[in-house]
Formats: sequence, C-alpha cells, structure tokens
Amino acid sequence: MKSKFKIILLIWPIILLVGVYWHFSYERKQIDEILMKADGLVWQSGEKQFKVQVNQREEGELLHIQIQVLDPDNNQIYKTSEVIDRDMFGGGFVRAVQIDKDPEKEILIWHTRTSYYLDFSKERVNKIAFDQAPLQIKDLAKSWHKYNVMAGLTMTLLLLSVVCYYILYVFVTIILRLVKKKLIKKLGAGGTFLNH
Repeated sequence: MKSKFKIILLIWPIILLVGVYWHFSYERKQIDEILMKADGLVWQSGEKQFKVQVNQREEGELLHIQIQVLDPDNNQIYKTSEVIDRDMFGGGFVRAVQIDKDPEKEILIWHTRTSYYLDFSKERVNKIAFDQAPLQIKDLAKSWHKYNVMAGLTMTLLLLSVVCYYILYVFVTIILRLVKKKLIKKLGAGGTFLNH
C-alpha cells in the first residue's frame, strides 16, 4: 500500500503534464480543420480561377506577411501586407475560412493590432472589418490565440511547477529519512540504556 502511494506521488505530475499537452494539441488540430491554409486558395468566378498567394518571412519576433491575388493570366489584382508582432504573447495568422454564405472561403487576417477578412465577389477582393464577422469566427480566433500562443505559457508554467514539485518531493523524502534515522538511533540508544 505504501509503495503504491509512493508511485502515485511520483507519476501524477507527469500524467497531468501529458494530459494538458494532449488536450492543447487536440484543440489546435480541431481549429486547424476549420482555419485552413490560405496559400494556394483558389477563388472561382464562372470559368475563371483566381489564385491566392501568401508569403511569410520571419524577422525575430516579427512575422512579415504578404498576400496577393492573381487572375487567370497571373496578373496581380490585389495585394496587401501585414506585420504580426509575436512579442509579449502577441500573435496572429492568415487562414482561409468560411465566413459568409457564398461558396467561396474568405481570407481571415487576425492579429492583436488589426484584424479583417478578404471577401471575393464578382472578380473583386473586398476588405471587410473583423467586427462584421459572425460571433463563431470571433470565438474561433480567440481559441486560436489561446491554444497556439497562451498554451505555450501555460505549458512552461506547468513544467516549472512539476520541476518544483519533484525538488520538494526529494527534499521532503531526505528530511523524513533523516528524522527516521534519528528516531531509530534514539530508540536504539534508549533500548541499550534499559538493558543495562
């Protein structure tokens, strides 16, 4: 019984850590199934196809993003660029997602400084303010930030807590062993005295 309790004390922090990591990974996967890759997205207008190109470049904490839309003849019909600052738990993304009721997906540009989406209609690209997006999309963006940015902080704090727990566990175990040895020594000495 004592050894089982000892095993539980040793493994529960690892189980918690693995469980939380698995939960965050699962949530990220669920979000990625809705917020899809925007680079290579094709918008259809009758027989014509318009292709979206997204280029990303990292510069320290900054993520430079350039979005351009090309017509069937590879002429640029729309271009925009954004800089996402990932410092101090910032972050953002450019993803393709179904926002309105038409069959074409929209391009959602979301980050802490500014957010909007690009809607393709009648061979034109329209920039629409994020506050016009449905509540479901707003919640999805918040979830992305929670599980892709804040989850890193949560995991770091949890890992530090687990390390502190094991240090404390070792410290308490050593103290208890020393106390136990002292008590045995005392009792042993008392027993010798009684025998004389």
